[in-house]
Amino acid sequence: MKTKRTKANRKTMQIYNSVFKFREPYQVLLDADFMITAVTQKIDIQSRLESVVGGSVKPMITQCSIAHLIQLATDGNQTAQDAVDLARKICERRKCNHWKTKESSIKCIQGVVGETENRLRYLIATQDQSFRTHLRENVIGVPILYVNRSGLLLLEEEGPASELRRKEIEDQKLHVPVEELQALTASSSGLQCGTQVQMILPNVPEQAQSSSCHPTTSAQRLEKKLLKKKRGGPNPLSVKKKKKPISSITQKSRQPVLSTSALPCKPSTTEGDKKAKRKRKKSNKPTMPSTQSAS
Repeated sequence: MKTKRTKANRKTMQIYNSVFKFREPYQVLLDADFMITAVTQKIDIQSRLESVVGGSVKPMITQCSIAHLIQLATDGNQTAQDAVDLARKICERRKCNHWKTKESSIKCIQGVVGETENRLRYLIATQDQSFRTHLRENVIGVPILYVNRSGLLLLEEEGPASELRRKEIEDQKLHVPVEELQALTASSSGLQCGTQVQMILPNVPEQAQSSSCHPTTSAQRLEKKLLKKKRGGPNPLSVKKKKKPISSITQKSRQPVLSTSALPCKPSTTEGDKKAKRKRKKSNKPTMPSTQSAS
């Protein structure tokens, strides 16, 4: 189970690294509830985050979150006081715009991350389930971490918003820009190239198909890339060689000539042979009884 979880975490972080350009050290925003849970479960935050994410991390906490923990500690909560000491020890304080009136930990993190897109590339570690659902469905490119009931630190898979953006980026890489398409269709073989490009991109506007300028080097390179490769012939080394037809003259010449000694001997028709081959006829005369039996 641990191996499968590690592979899933590595795959998820590879998506965020390649599509959304996340880089090490990863900046992880911790909320107040996550800090209290980490202290309760006795979790080594730095090492556990690095093992789950698969790289170096930089734990961070907002000013509103640390203020919320301090408020709980002043009310006599010893766990909150331990969380404050831990945050001051390992976390870097993230400035927010809530100077006059302090917001809750969730609203502060929501304001830092953004409403629709995670431009600063933060990883969010929170225990609020409703906040995790909001990030997963509405904010693009947000890795989410949380601690389950067994005390395991888990990384969620990419949400619907991040998956939709990833598919859009992959589709854009497969399409040709309109400027290059105009330069390509403006060449002398514009009709032929235009039809081939239209097969790849059916939603190309009609304005991109009508132009009268000379082709550029980039357009020629693009034309070579877009042209489909011709189907090549078979490998000559793996093809069985054809047998040449044998003519009738060569067949006659190849027939073996038998010598006279090898030919079978025919029976001779001379009289001597006939006499030698005569068989003696047996007589069918009855035998005479013996004299003893007669007496």
